[in-house]
Amino acid sequence: MRPTLQIAYQFPEPIMQTRSRKVFMLNFPGPGVAMLPITCRKFGSTSAKQPSGHGLKYLLGAIFAGYSYYQYDNYARNRELARRLDMPIHRILLYKAVPFGPLSVVAGYCASVPIPSFLRRPLFSAFASAYGCNLNDSKFALHEYPTFGAFFSRPLRTGARTIATVDGLVSPSDGTLLHCGSIGVQEGALIFPEQVKGSLYSLSELIGDTACAEFRQRLSAGSSVYYCTIYLGPGDYHRFHAPARMSVVRTEKMPGEALSVAPWLMRRIPKLLCMNQRVSLQCRWKYGQLCYVPVGAANVGSIVLNDSKPDPSVAVAPGHELGRFELGSTVVLVFEGPEKLCWKKVIGERCRMGDVLIEAPKRPWWNTWQ
Repeated sequence: MRPTLQIAYQFPEPIMQTRSRKVFMLNFPGPGVAMLPITCRKFGSTSAKQPSGHGLKYLLGAIFAGYSYYQYDNYARNRELARRLDMPIHRILLYKAVPFGPLSVVAGYCASVPIPSFLRRPLFSAFASAYGCNLNDSKFALHEYPTFGAFFSRPLRTGARTIATVDGLVSPSDGTLLHCGSIGVQEGALIFPEQVKGSLYSLSELIGDTACAEFRQRLSAGSSVYYCTIYLGPGDYHRFHAPARMSVVRTEKMPGEALSVAPWLMRRIPKLLCMNQRVSLQCRWKYGQLCYVPVGAANVGSIVLNDSKPDPSVAVAPGHELGRFELGSTVVLVFEGPEKLCWKKVIGERCRMGDVLIEAPKRPWWNTWQ
């Protein structure tokens, strides 16, 4: 058996290296053994074995297994949603391949985490620069918002918006007018055109059967019913207000998904607004019935109403704040109005809360006494 010398010294150039040892050959002068192998442990590492990389594989496997179970668990609900909206289920599964619901929960939690005061100004300024936020309209300074959610749903300073005086409706929020027009009847159902011409769906899918039945009665009596859709981007002011003097008769929360309502997606996914969570406010205004629908979106954990149980006998003034979003979303108005309504905004135009949205036709001077 050849002798082996164990030494606690790390040589600069080993002739052979394994995972845990370095082997050197040491020369001795004289007869006998000319070269003696010396085995040295590597004293530069904290463990004898190198990381195997199995931990990353296990983590990726767990993520894939959890994602697969999430899709399996939601398959029955997706099938029911496809049946209700008369859509192929593969389109819904493809669109919902991204787990917007869990992402919204995570985003909502992150938005509620307090931010250190010294980081608030640079973080909020970077967000405002990226999305074009108008910080001059903010009520408070940047360092006074404790969380990202508080900054995102920030209130306006006094005098930041002027509420127009008009015989009609003002814009209920900041945003972009995606589409507007009148409600029609097709095969006995009220047809609501979505953001792109040619994409139709039933009004009952958006606002519910009860409100839709009331509009159907008004149309049968000869009234005109209109709609408009306003999209709120990430950089917009995210509180919504009354578009006219009106009274809120009842509110109805309609559960749904938390999917993105970006305009480019709404042009490709039919009935997208009917899939998301929303709140239907049934109101009365000068010309009859008005349905006010704030629609949730991806990363929007909730739609917050200032008064969840309004008094129908109390009328609110134009510009009265009704609630807020936690992130970008959409407001849909469906309302009864006079014939030959005059739209003051065109599709694709920017709206500011309080701007004139529609105006009733002016009466001739000899008929103004009525």
